[in-house]
Amino acid sequence: YESFMGDGDPDRLTRIAAYNKDDVWATKEVRDWLVAQRPKGLDWPKLAPPPATPSVDNAPEGQAELLEFPEESFQYLLAHLLDYWWLERRFDIADRFSRLEAAELETGRDSLGDPDTIGGLVSQGQVAPPPGARVARQAFHFPEQEVNEADLVPQADSKFSISVSYITPDATGEGHLASTSVEALDVVARYLELVWGKKPTEYGTIPKAVVLDDYIHPGAKQPALVAVGAAVLDTTGTAGLRVARALLERELPRFLPGGGPMAGEIGAATPDEVLDLVGQLDNSFLAIQGPPGTGKTYTGARIIHRLVTAGHRVGITAFSHSAIDKLLKEVVKVFAKEGDKDILSA
Repeated sequence: YESFMGDGDPDRLTRIAAYNKDDVWATKEVRDWLVAQRPKGLDWPKLAPPPATPSVDNAPEGQAELLEFPEESFQYLLAHLLDYWWLERRFDIADRFSRLEAAELETGRDSLGDPDTIGGLVSQGQVAPPPGARVARQAFHFPEQEVNEADLVPQADSKFSISVSYITPDATGEGHLASTSVEALDVVARYLELVWGKKPTEYGTIPKAVVLDDYIHPGAKQPALVAVGAAVLDTTGTAGLRVARALLERELPRFLPGGGPMAGEIGAATPDEVLDLVGQLDNSFLAIQGPPGTGKTYTGARIIHRLVTAGHRVGITAFSHSAIDKLLKEVVKVFAKEGDKDILSA
C-alpha cells in the first residue's frame, strides 16, 4: 500500500484486494471445519454481557454531556476515556476474585498452578508482632506449590510493602476483597505471615487463599482527565488546558506571532530547526515521528535542554520505563556536554 501511495499504480490495489480475499475465505473455511467438529447438541456460548458502565450517581463529571456529541467526534472519544480507570479497576477486582475462587476450590500441587496466588492456607493462629511493631500477625502453612517469589517475598531493603487480597463474606452473599500486607514468606518452609491489623480483625475471616494485589492506583490521573473534559465543554475559552484540547481536536501546531512555518505545516526539519520551532509554540504541540534510529531520542534530549535552559519545567511520559530511562540518559549527556549539568534536577 505504501508503494501505491508513492506511484498510484491501481494494479497494486488489485493485488492487495486479491490477497485479502484469499485470507478471508481461508478464515471462513477454518471456521466451517471447526463447526463440523463440534458434537451435535452442544450448546453455543452465550453472548457476553455488555461492558459495565458507572451508574448515573458515580459517572465521571461531564461524561453525560460529552456522550451527546456525534460518535465520530473527539468529544465522544473523550467521554469513553473518562471512565477508563474505573473500568480498569473493575477488571482488576474481577480478575483477583476469580483467581481466589479457583484457588479455594483447588487442592494439591498440580492444581495450585497460579504463582501469584497462594492456596491451601492452614491457619497457625496469631503471632506476636516483631520488636518495634504493635500490630499482630496471622501465620499460615501452605502445601507445596509454585510461588512468585520475586513479587510476593518481602525484601528487607524495600520501602514498599507487599499487598495481598482475600475473599471475606459480606451482606450480598458474594463476598468482597479484603487486603493486608505480607510480613514474611518462606517458600521452602511453606510459611506465610500476614499483618493482622484492625480491618482483618473486624472482618473475622481466616483466608484459605491469598492473591498478589499489585494494582497501582491512578492517583491524580482520573481528576486530570475530568479536568480535560471540563475544558472541552467550556465555551468561554478560559478553562485552560489548551494543549490537551488541541491534541484531541487534531489541530496543526500553533506558533507565536511571527514564528513557525506558514499554516503550521512542517515537513522534514533538521534538529536545530526543530529546537527553534519548539521555542516558538503557542500553547500547542509538535509531533516528531520516525522509525527506530532516526534521531527521536537525540532530538528530544536537545529539546529538553533548550527548554530547561530557557527556564521551563519539562515532564516526560512514555509507554515504558525503559523508554524514559533511555531519554534521560541522553539528557544527562547533553547537559554534561553543554556544561549545564548543575542546573539539571528531577
